[in-house]
Amino acid sequence: MSTLKGLSVARYLTRALAFLGTTAFFGISSYAAPTVTVIAPKAGTSAGSPVFYEAYATSSACTKGIASMRIYSANNVTAYSVSGAHLETFIKLAPGTYNTVVQAWDNCGGVSKTPITLTVTSIAGVSVFLPNTTSSSHPVHIAASAQNSACAAGINAIRIYTADRVSPYTVNSNRLDAYLTLVPGTYKLTVQAWDNCGHVYKLQFNQPVTTTSDAYLYAVNAPSNAPSDIYQFKIASNGFLKNPNGSNALPEFAAGSGPSTLVVDPGGWFVYASTVEGIYGYQINQSNGNLVPMQGSPFALNDPNKIIPPWIGIDPSGNFLFARYNRDFIPGNLTSYRINRSSGALTSTGFVVPTTLNSFAFDFSGQYLYDIDAGSVDGWRINPNTGFLTALPGSPFPSDALAKMYQSVLCSTGIFLYAGGKDNSGNGQDGAIVSFSINYSTGVLTELPSSPLITHEWQPWKVLADTQTRFIWSWQVGLNRGIVAYDITPGTGDLTPSAFFSQTDPDYVNAWVEDHRGKYVFTGYIGWDFLNGKPGVSSWPISGNGDLLSQTIFFTKNPIGSVAVARQSPN
Repeated sequence: MSTLKGLSVARYLTRALAFLGTTAFFGISSYAAPTVTVIAPKAGTSAGSPVFYEAYATSSACTKGIASMRIYSANNVTAYSVSGAHLETFIKLAPGTYNTVVQAWDNCGGVSKTPITLTVTSIAGVSVFLPNTTSSSHPVHIAASAQNSACAAGINAIRIYTADRVSPYTVNSNRLDAYLTLVPGTYKLTVQAWDNCGHVYKLQFNQPVTTTSDAYLYAVNAPSNAPSDIYQFKIASNGFLKNPNGSNALPEFAAGSGPSTLVVDPGGWFVYASTVEGIYGYQINQSNGNLVPMQGSPFALNDPNKIIPPWIGIDPSGNFLFARYNRDFIPGNLTSYRINRSSGALTSTGFVVPTTLNSFAFDFSGQYLYDIDAGSVDGWRINPNTGFLTALPGSPFPSDALAKMYQSVLCSTGIFLYAGGKDNSGNGQDGAIVSFSINYSTGVLTELPSSPLITHEWQPWKVLADTQTRFIWSWQVGLNRGIVAYDITPGTGDLTPSAFFSQTDPDYVNAWVEDHRGKYVFTGYIGWDFLNGKPGVSSWPISGNGDLLSQTIFFTKNPIGSVAVARQSPN
């Protein structure tokens, strides 16, 4: 048999076929490789350092999802790596031109990369990386850095102004990464920085803000004495809830035992569920909404007793998660965790303060946190660098109406805070909504002259505030159970009840949330009447005066404990 360079023809053909098979395999792998989307920086960017990167990866062919992502600042030079499908970080680069690459690996062997060429300058000043589009969706993601190589002491602080002398966010750092709650409109945004050598730098620009549709609703079920799951729903353009799996079973994701609260970060990247075992964290797969457990989840509780799940909430900036470990009048603690903006992982800040009750709310700017105490409201300033809380001047803020109430709940919108609850001083059937104004500069609360609004023979068990400061809703219990809408008077915060009353009897509304466009309210039911009521989730369109109309319900096999919506990313 003839030979070719010492190989028999048969062996040569065998190796050739093997090579072709390998080539075919790589062709399939290349076709099915993950997709890497870089949100910032844009290709061709010229900016100072540090440089902000945000990117995510999806894989339509790999059901196991994305394994990791990495930034290369040059060939084989790793600047940053993270596990999972999202990265969000600043990297320090010396002046020069860079051919950077953002690369992702999926869990099926696929690899993909997106090149980003940029120029780093040595010019002293502010660089804004986000927003970087003609319009930005609410809440608005702002990322910026500042530099002055001539000032050895570095940058002292960066501040955002949304209007003249209106500053909702300041951080003592040379980098800023935060979300802002801005209702639709056009804003004159200013990003300003101070160095430690007496110089001030600022960049000002007009930014239109719009709303974007939410993509998914997540609802955690609450079966008695059994492991719980998080249901995933697709939100259609008309607000209807759909099963992403069509006629098959709803997507379900394990969430420990008896979750109490479900929250989504402002960017729509992460979901958290609180349980007695810890806080479960998930990344949201941006291609299909599936939940992927974070590394290190569940994250340890700052509560040695582990009696009940904590009540959790994320501050509007998206950088800290706060947890409250108590219920009603059982003593507990209020504590905070830093959110890793790339992976979503939680790290305890070490801050712990004793508290009494279990409801808290943030003001729209994210500067302040308020919680219900016995007959008053505690006010705290959030340190944007550490996540620690400092009591506001005059806190706690007393209220005669609150002193008569028990099991009060809080909600906040604009510069107003509302507390609804049961009135324990009369016949046991009355309730009230107490209204406060928030001093934007100091966080100090002042009860409105029109407060309290007495809800005769009705007890407000839950209150929900419209993020656009148009109205609030109260789920009230009396002769029947239902939702009442209240118009908020612009400027004063006074409440005017509408004639609307949505009959929810025999169902018990256990959780609710408004979508980011302000067009729908989604509710979760326990099914209080076990003979007639059924657990499930509902979608309610919001009318012009706050009425909730044309309820559509999606029944579930278990009671719903909490609901949360995730907006469509990228942001």
